[in-house]
Amino acid sequence: MTTETARDLIRSVMELPELLEAIDDDADLRMAGIDSGELILVALRCEQQLGRPLDESELSGLVSVRSVASILTGPGGSDGAA
Repeated sequence: MTTETARDLIRSVMELPELLEAIDDDADLRMAGIDSGELILVALRCEQQLGRPLDESELSGLVSVRSVASILTGPGGSDGAA
């Protein structure tokens, strides 16, 4: 999965998705203004895409666009086809 596909996933749960455009792929999403409810929705979407619950390290690792992409392409992740 590319970071653009991860951005699409994150954007789909944001109240103000246009804010994501100003956030770098490696920026901390919480520090950039993504609220905890939106991060929970990101985690749920990741779980839906993976077909399994995220483990604790994956949940705590959902900190940037790049980390979302990495979790989704890790073991058990998608093959990158979007």
